[in-house]
Order: sequence, then structure tokens, then C-alpha cells
Amino acid sequence: MVNIYLLIFYFISIVYSQEEWRAPDPPTSIKTKSTANSITLWWEPPDSHDQILVRGYTISYGIGTPSRKIVLEGVHIKSFTIEQLKANTTYVIALTAYNEADEEDSEKVFITATTEIEDKFDNDMYNHLKTPEIIEIIPMKNGIVELKWEDKNKDSSMKSYFVKYNVYGSDDESEIITVNKDVLIDDLESGVKYEFKVKVKDSDGNESDYSEKKTAMTIPDIITIDNNVECNFEKENEKSCKFYSDPESPLKWRLIDSKEPDSYYPLSRIDGIPDSSHYMILEASSDPYNTFGRLISPEYQITEGDHFCLTLWVYVASTSHGSFTIFVKPLKKEEHDIIYKERFEKMSTSHWSKLSLDIKKSHLIFKIIVEGQKSLTTDKFMIGVDDFAIKSGHCDSTWNDISTEQNDETYLDVLSLVKDYVKGDTRVHETKGLDGFPAVAIRRGVEIVVPYRSYLPERFYRNFAIVATVKLSDKKGGFLFGVLNAFDTIIALGVSITESGPSNMNISLYYTNTNNQVDSQILASFIIPDITYNWTHFALEVNEDAVILYFNCKKYQVKQVKRKPMQLPMDDVHKLYVASAGPIISQPFEVSFKDNKKIFFR
Repeated sequence: MVNIYLLIFYFISIVYSQEEWRAPDPPTSIKTKSTANSITLWWEPPDSHDQILVRGYTISYGIGTPSRKIVLEGVHIKSFTIEQLKANTTYVIALTAYNEADEEDSEKVFITATTEIEDKFDNDMYNHLKTPEIIEIIPMKNGIVELKWEDKNKDSSMKSYFVKYNVYGSDDESEIITVNKDVLIDDLESGVKYEFKVKVKDSDGNESDYSEKKTAMTIPDIITIDNNVECNFEKENEKSCKFYSDPESPLKWRLIDSKEPDSYYPLSRIDGIPDSSHYMILEASSDPYNTFGRLISPEYQITEGDHFCLTLWVYVASTSHGSFTIFVKPLKKEEHDIIYKERFEKMSTSHWSKLSLDIKKSHLIFKIIVEGQKSLTTDKFMIGVDDFAIKSGHCDSTWNDISTEQNDETYLDVLSLVKDYVKGDTRVHETKGLDGFPAVAIRRGVEIVVPYRSYLPERFYRNFAIVATVKLSDKKGGFLFGVLNAFDTIIALGVSITESGPSNMNISLYYTNTNNQVDSQILASFIIPDITYNWTHFALEVNEDAVILYFNCKKYQVKQVKRKPMQLPMDDVHKLYVASAGPIISQPFEVSFKDNKKIFFR
């Protein structure tokens, strides 16, 4: 035997006696200077920067609330200029110091600064034109808007009109230039609120200020529901999937692709199916200004019946605090009707859960709004929404999608696979089990194998349970069963019981994607007391990202896991072995099975 000793040396260095065990103190001596479109800040490092390490500073700013953030790296930075600001506008600014301690940022220092009035005309070089006035905004179908305005300036020279517009509450502006006093804008989203303004400029270079902003809502695309409509947030569903994040909410919903590498977001609800990896996510940090976010559906019109069934799948991170609310908003009305509200703390967490709501229809045309909101400004949460669907009529068991079909419970009785061996192999025989019930005894060396696809599907079930009553003949243990690849080298799915010290044993669940992994992977392991020579009943339940062990009819332990994929792909050449893991990996059992060793699937 060769013993290899690994020596690890720890090097501890101290840099300027600075420590990083807590967040730094805030910067000091903050001063500002404003121009018409910029604000310059000066500051000094925290008084304690020689003791508590400062890695840099953050500057947040905005009108009313500091909604935009800039990160400056380095303690040596002591000034910064915020540019492209609006003239004659008061900004709220928050300044912090940061390091890599748990809290990261110091307390915020809030200040306000007002930009100067913009002087557009240098020494009255140009004549100031009168500002046009928007007199009419006419929404049309397909997101088109006609804009009309009045110009009180003399028609003495050629004039051009500059029209700027943006989604209400957004700073991203688009521009159209025309020589007419009206214009058709045809690149807008349906059912969205926009802001418009216009100015005039003549051929001599004279120009006006922009007009006062006017707002208008584009006509929504109304989706008529005769039977049902679905949105899974994939590209092929774009027509019925025109959801958008409320621009007036501080938190924004985002479309997530769970196939992106190194993503810390949850796996999609139906993992392993091509083109089924997208869903919507809403995250809230401890920033006190980011309190809620709303996801808004397109307009729906239900033509028949007085009820409709709304279903969606919801993911709630286990650390979430706050509330989850679903509203119905009637067309051309400001009030919202709450149809569902629950605290995150009371909802199922760390896996996708289906929510079905049977709703009495009170309005012909309506939107659905999904909201995540903090209870306290310091709360954090992360929630996901996928597979949104509306069906005319009541919710009932006859309306199923792929996922609900998977919830129908079926099972495979593994002992049914050994009946022929009982009659033809002396190493497999009937015996008495627990309480005198029939059981099957299997000795080491016998190979019991059947084609996997003769009994189980090509894509293994998303949620399942393995139930067994066994009596081990010795402490060597082995595999209760194993599903192996064509070469008998990788265990796709299996359960083993092995010795773990003088008085314990280990139950392990194998779960491997044989298409892209070269070694057998253990999804979860549990330490249990020694069960040799005794009839023992246990079950392993796999439900989304949790593996639960039930031992002697009691819930014994739960382990949170990350499965990828959520449904194992199995080829026609996969084989199912009973009481072993094939001729190469082997580890056969000498064991008695009571007549209830089954695998349940949902």
C-alpha cells in the first residue's frame, strides 16, 4: 500500500493592518457642483479606512429616488462627474463605500443637488421660436398612433418638426423628423402607455423648446379565447405571449434562459425538452427603493361561459419574504380585482408548483397582473413564473397539459421481473417475509436483467418514489437494482445499500445522464443504522429538487439537490438489473425482498 500525504501550508499576509471583517464606514466631507447637465461630487475616504479596508465607492442617483447605480473601484478615487442629466432638475444622490465583507456596502449618505437652467441660445444669437402644442393623439390598431400639433410661428421659412417619444417612465427615447404638422408612429407596442413631445426648428437654425409631454395608451391586441390560450415564454408562443414588465414598477421581470452556462437561476419546469428553457423571473434585493414588480398579460376576451380557469407554474426561492398576488384588471378601468394572494413564506419553495384558479368572469375584456412585493423594505425574494394558461369554463380534470399527465401515478413492481427466475434458477426462490407474507430470496451470482424500454419510458419520470422491504443476508450490501447503459459501465438510475462503519449503513440513489456523463453520479446518500438480518421498510421519494428518505414508516431525512436534467433520457439499449449493477460494476446483493418492492412514478 502506498500512502500519499498531502501537506497544505497556509500563508497569512497582513496589508497595511487593514481588515475586512465588516463593511466600511461611509465616505465623508461630500461636496457637489452642478452645471446644466452634470453634477460633480468630491469626498474623502472614511475616517476608519486605515483599519477597515475600502475597495471602492458606489454612487446611486435619480429623480425622486436614486435608481441608477455606478460602481467605482479603488479607494484613491475621490471625485466623479455624473453627466447627461436634465437641466433645472433636482437629483437624489446616495454615496457608499464598499468592500467584500458580508454587508459589502456602508451606510448610504443621501444628498440632493439641482442642475442649472439650460441656456440654449448663445448670447441671443438665435431667435427663440414658440413651442408647438400637441392637440390630438389618436391610437390606432397594431400599435400605430397618429400625433397632431399646432405651430403658432410664422410660416416665413422652411421648418422641421422633431418628435420624441418613449414608453412612459422610461428614458429610452426614439425620434422622428417631419415637415408636416402630424405624423404616424408605427413602431409602438400594443397596449402600452407612451409619452410624446415635439419641437420646431427653422432653416435659419432657430428652434423652440420641446412641448409639454402628452401621454396616450396604444390600443391593445385583444386575444379572443374560444377554448384555451397558453404562454410558455418560448419564441413559438410570441403571439399569445405578449407579457411585459410594468414600466412604472421599481422591480422588473426578466426573461431567463435556464440553459445559459453558470446560471444560478432554477432549472426550467420541463428540463431536457429542446426549446423549453425560458421563463420569467423577478428578484428583489435589500435595496429599500425596490419594493415590487408587476408582470402584465395582453388583453383577453372570453366569448363563452361565465367562468374561466387560470393556471400557471410558480417557483419561490426558499429565502423569499413578501407576498405573491394575482390581479384581474378590466379594460379601461384603473381598479384591480385580487383573485389570489399569499405570503411567500406559506408557499411551496425550491421547486415549481402548479397554481389553478377557478374565476367567475365579471368583465368581457381584461388583463392578468402577477405581482411580487416585499412586506418590509429590507426583504429579499426571487420568484419565477412559467406556463401561463387560460381556459374558458371551470377548472376540471379533463384539461391536462404534459405536466398534469405526469402527475397520474403509475408504478413498476420490480419483483414481477424475477418470476421466471424463481422457477428456473435455484439461487432465486420464494421465502417467508415480514409477518409471514411472501418474499423472494436472491443469492449473489445470479444475473437478472431485462430491457429497460420494455417496462419504462424513453424519458424517465420527473417525480418518482422507490419503495422496498428488504432483509440483508450480510453487511456487504450491494445494488437493489440498476439501470445501466449499453456497455454496462454507467448507472443511469439505481439504489445501493453499503456498509458505513461498524454500526451504520449507507443508502445511495444514483442518477446519471448517460448521454453526457462518463461516471456514475450519486444524487443523494443517507446514513442509517445497521439493518443486516432484519426486515426493513424504506422509501426514497424524489420530488423536484428534494430527495426524501422514509425509514421504517417515518420521514427520516430530506436533502436538497440539483438535478440536471429533471427527466433522465433512456435509450432502447439501456438495461434494468435486479439485485446487481451488471457484470462490470457488479456489487450484487444477497437479499430477501418482501413482495412490495415497487417504483412509483408521477
